[in-house]
Amino acid sequence: MLEIVVRAAVGTLLLAFVVQLCLWALRVRRPKLLLSAWTAVLAASVAMPAISSTIPLSGATAARAWEPHWISAGSTWLTGIYAFVAALLLLRLLRGLALSWNMLRSTQPVGADWAAGTKLRTSTWISAPVTVGSHVLLPAECVNWDAPRRDAVLAHAAARVARGDFYVQLLSEVHRSLFW
Repeated sequence: MLEIVVRAAVGTLLLAFVVQLCLWALRVRRPKLLLSAWTAVLAASVAMPAISSTIPLSGATAARAWEPHWISAGSTWLTGIYAFVAALLLLRLLRGLALSWNMLRSTQPVGADWAAGTKLRTSTWISAPVTVGSHVLLPAECVNWDAPRRDAVLAHAAARVARGDFYVQLLSEVHRSLFW
């Protein structure tokens, strides 16, 4: 198991390095393009264990050469430590999702005319806008915002929902928990 994790981590590191070099060489500055590139790296990183396990290595010596020497020395202990930390990080993520779900359940829908047809909700728990899934949570004082501020906040939040930022961030957190 640990060999798969190390191979996937090395593959992800190489991929991220190549993408960063390409973005730097092409002088990419557009945020949407940067976000798309790094989302693609995340997707490839999640698939990396499957990708790296299908790469053929010629013979057992090549497989051992790929594996760092410290893995085989204490693999039981290392695997246990790795699994323990990964479990802690996944539990932390699950706790955060449970808190987000509780926060979402305790919100109130925005009843103003400017919120018609949207998944806007207000909460006293927050002081800045938050997206949870496809819902946008606004601070309770949002009803007192002037129209330009409200429109800017809603446009930003709508863009985050349309891009699926919550789900990309969730996938990123799962990936980080597994490949810490």
